[in-house]
Amino acid sequence: MGAKRKDSKRRNLRTGESQRKDGRYSYRYKMPGESHYHYIYARTLEELRKREEKIEADLRDGINYIDSNMTVSNLLKRYMSIVSGRFKTNTLRAYNTAIRRINKSPFSQRYISDIRVSDAKKFFVDLHHQNLKYNTIDVMRCILSPAFQMAEEDDIIRKNPFRFKLSSVIPTDAASRKALTEKQKNFLLDKDIEYTRAIPIRNGANERGQWYHDEIIILLGTGMRVSELYGLTLKDVDFKEHCIRVNKQLIRTADYLYKVETPKSESGIRTIPMSDSVYQAFRDVMEKRTPPDVERMIDGYTGFVFLTPRGLPRVAAYLQAHMSYLHKYIKKHYDPTFPSISPHVLRHTFCTDMQRSLDVKVLQYVMGHSSVDITLNTYTHMSYENVRKAFNEAMGIG
Repeated sequence: MGAKRKDSKRRNLRTGESQRKDGRYSYRYKMPGESHYHYIYARTLEELRKREEKIEADLRDGINYIDSNMTVSNLLKRYMSIVSGRFKTNTLRAYNTAIRRINKSPFSQRYISDIRVSDAKKFFVDLHHQNLKYNTIDVMRCILSPAFQMAEEDDIIRKNPFRFKLSSVIPTDAASRKALTEKQKNFLLDKDIEYTRAIPIRNGANERGQWYHDEIIILLGTGMRVSELYGLTLKDVDFKEHCIRVNKQLIRTADYLYKVETPKSESGIRTIPMSDSVYQAFRDVMEKRTPPDVERMIDGYTGFVFLTPRGLPRVAAYLQAHMSYLHKYIKKHYDPTFPSISPHVLRHTFCTDMQRSLDVKVLQYVMGHSSVDITLNTYTHMSYENVRKAFNEAMGIG
């Protein structure tokens, strides 16, 4: 019987173990049913044997250790190859952007079997310290967590390390989005204010401020998503019944291609009543709408309500650009404290205003939320003044 092999510290080496010339240790083993060897490496013998024990335990429990040596980057690639077809265009775009961010980090080259909960949390904390916004980091979590969950369900790893709330790790900045006050809304809706004549004219069209005035009224009065607004076709606006039928959204891809998709969720398909101001705004839009020689057809739909001067359907980027300019102009010439405005702020404002008078389930329907929790926790703000008024009404206090 030959002498036992030893390392440089005179410790006995087990079958499969060896020490390299650079001092590092290696272990070779075979998977059941395979003829070739696999190798793992470690700086110390203690570390190597911990990994050996993990391999043996994983093999006993049916864990696919070879796949567990997959990197985070490769896991995301595998996950997206399976699920990308079920995502809507904007979601897919956001996820691909998030994956590109992740792949720029050394974290992407780590083995998924080595990622612990503390590693996952530290990754997000580091991103926060790099001044990335909460929502940007949350999109990364939204792609990493299900990818690792898939690996867990496939017995590639024992536990999904991303199964935690991001808000428990880094502070959320969602509270910074506030609903517009009555004064701010009135200022925004003042059709005669100077800024509507100060916005540059493009393509020989009338004042851009006048173009978008009706959209602002409609979004403030319905809470629609801007993609839903621009997805409306002529038959979706029912003047007889005073209602709007929301059943699709219009988006434009990064390649400037138009695309019609169903709303964000099944709950997004809904019928919204029109207030008098919204009704009149739609009347004004129809009156100003100049039908093109040939109505543009997109994914089988034609007759879009909102058109550019060239007869093309409008998309969210147009209104967003207008509101960005509008915000800068108002701050410079009228109110330096005026808050940021966007189509989503208008939706947020509508929901916050309506929660004071509408039943929460009714408001959930109008907003097209898949869950009442979204209505309660994300879009509404309950101030002491709201509580006091509701309490006084319930108690009959004048």
